[in-house]
Amino acid sequence: MEHGSPGEEQNQESPPGEGAQLFDRLNEGVSGAARAVHLAEALRAQAVLALWDAVVADEHERGMSTQPGGRAERAFAVHLAGLLSVSRGCAIRWLHTSLAMRDGLPCSFTAFLSGEFGWRSAESVVQNAGGLLGPSRAEYDERAAALAADTVPQRLDAALVRLHDALDPDEATERAASAFRSRRVSARPGPCGEGRLTLTGPETDIAAVYETARRAAVAAHRVEGEDRPIGVLMYDSLLDVVLHGLAVAPGELDLRGAAPTPADPFQRLGDPRVPQRKAISAEILVTVPAATATGIGNAPGRLAGWGSLAAAEVRRIVAAARFWTRVEVDPVDDAILAFDSAQRTIPTALRRLIQARSETCDEVAGCPVPALHCDIDHVIRVEHGGRTVAINLSALCRPGHQTKDDGYVDVERTADGGLVWRTRWGGRFVTRPATRIRPKPQADDQTRDAESEADEDDGVMPWHMAA
Repeated sequence: MEHGSPGEEQNQESPPGEGAQLFDRLNEGVSGAARAVHLAEALRAQAVLALWDAVVADEHERGMSTQPGGRAERAFAVHLAGLLSVSRGCAIRWLHTSLAMRDGLPCSFTAFLSGEFGWRSAESVVQNAGGLLGPSRAEYDERAAALAADTVPQRLDAALVRLHDALDPDEATERAASAFRSRRVSARPGPCGEGRLTLTGPETDIAAVYETARRAAVAAHRVEGEDRPIGVLMYDSLLDVVLHGLAVAPGELDLRGAAPTPADPFQRLGDPRVPQRKAISAEILVTVPAATATGIGNAPGRLAGWGSLAAAEVRRIVAAARFWTRVEVDPVDDAILAFDSAQRTIPTALRRLIQARSETCDEVAGCPVPALHCDIDHVIRVEHGGRTVAINLSALCRPGHQTKDDGYVDVERTADGGLVWRTRWGGRFVTRPATRIRPKPQADDQTRDAESEADEDDGVMPWHMAA
């Protein structure tokens, strides 16, 4: 049997001579770069630990506590997040993981510092150590270090779980209970207008949800004329249950006892029957140009904390929104000039203004908590002479607000609307709001009338709307 010409057979052989040496050098370069990354991650962990040790010493000298989750740790998380340009949650996770390895897993910590594995594997080693104590923990530490060095991160978790269960079978029950207690949902923006929703909980629940959505998608895919891929059908079926099912109140069922079929474009798989659900109203902050909302323009809108929205998506939201507040902006730099406080909603017009300006938490670490869910904080406290005006207000998540009030950071507003955060340990970080507020110059009645006529004549609509 012929397998090809002699030339083709020669092309399938390994590169001879200098070619083989070239690939050897390139392969060594890639492997060396990977090890350099591991060593850099180890150096970062050592630096974080040294900084934390200095903070602990400083707090003890002042007679203060440094207990886990306490005020000093919260403030340190803000300080570290500013230094590393990461979120507060990421910073505190780095600290806890580094401490757990150094103080409780010495074999793994030594291997990590030598560059045998990277940070992702280090986190897996710590997370899967669980409640192991004494000899069991020492054996786990030794064997986990070897596993982390020889196992790709994608498969390390499964190997460490098997190791943990072999050393302490009873711990599996407690881990399942812990997974149930810590169940949660998180969301964040992704690239190119995408968003990502993550469910974290017991693996049996996650597997059941995934399999149920997959079966529904497979069944729908068999319907004649259905051409959506399985992955798209899974998404659409889950979205129907959440957005349509949870929004159905007991009194809104039809004669068959089924929920009304949602109108296009929310219609997904048809008629999900989720009776006796308590109605839930979702609240998001969307800023859109008035011209886009009315259909005479196509400028994109903004979803606070996420990104831009296409004109068609903006108009779909406009059609369904219950409350709108007019915000006048400068067409050149999008600075907020005026706010229509005559249209009262809950929260108040001033709160809406701060939320529209910040979009997300104003904390130094770029906290992703939407401004809608934040406290409205006085930069200068009222008891210190601070006024309840826009320039003296910021949107802070509850932990960020507590850290500021604990006295570990000083915050001041800059002339251009930014916030300067100064931590006790020498950090200075500046945050900028998504939009600036610039007071609109006062004009006499004649000038205002002329400006209004000019706007009408030119078809200019300087107003945006926030819902």
